[in-house]
Amino acid sequence: MKNICLSVLWSGLLLSTTMLWAQKEKSSYDYTQPDIPGSLDLEFGITFQNRAPESMALAPLGSRVFGVSYMHHIQIGKSGLHFSPGIGVNSEKYYYRNKTVLIIEADEVTGENITSAVAASAIYGDDIKKTVLAINYLEIPLELRYYFNKDDQKRSFYLGVGGKIGWKYSSHMKIKYREDGQTKMIKDKQKFHLNDFRYGGQVRVGYGIIGAYGYMAFSELFKTGKAPEQISINTWNVGLTLSLF
Repeated sequence: MKNICLSVLWSGLLLSTTMLWAQKEKSSYDYTQPDIPGSLDLEFGITFQNRAPESMALAPLGSRVFGVSYMHHIQIGKSGLHFSPGIGVNSEKYYYRNKTVLIIEADEVTGENITSAVAASAIYGDDIKKTVLAINYLEIPLELRYYFNKDDQKRSFYLGVGGKIGWKYSSHMKIKYREDGQTKMIKDKQKFHLNDFRYGGQVRVGYGIIGAYGYMAFSELFKTGKAPEQISINTWNVGLTLSLF
């Protein structure tokens, strides 16, 4: 919890400093961007999970998310309110603090295949450097965004509320370990009973090309009844956004 609070505080301080600098400099510094409809947004964030078993505890500052999306802003009437649909890709990496790997095995009671989280050392030896679950999504974000300065969006505070749906197009476990004096890396490409689709809500606030966001997945990370220890796991992330145009 301490790491989460520090991460959010750091993001807020950085955003506030950037906004103050932008307001101070806008009279003496004039920047231009390509006259292209909409915006190309980059997201850099830290990802977290709720209700996960201890075996899947994350290293918070190492579990990252990176996304790219194109948003088309449709003005509603003559107001500063816009409807913003888009399309993008998102990559999330979950660094397991206890150096855990996901495997598929038969349930002891039902005999059905389920996902289990086990110590990587039980498979790859004692010298484990890191284990990472990587998930990649194709996403459709939908957002209502309000610009407080409707005549100059590039120099306006804005607030956005919406959500996004995503389709998982790939996933794998990455295991880095040492064996016989050599550093080795394995990518285990499997579905791990991860949900193929996800959906969630998102809020965004910023000034000009810089912003901060928060996203909460309403859908579970794993398919029902297939998660490690049968625990329903949801994910969320916070971070910064940068609009290239």
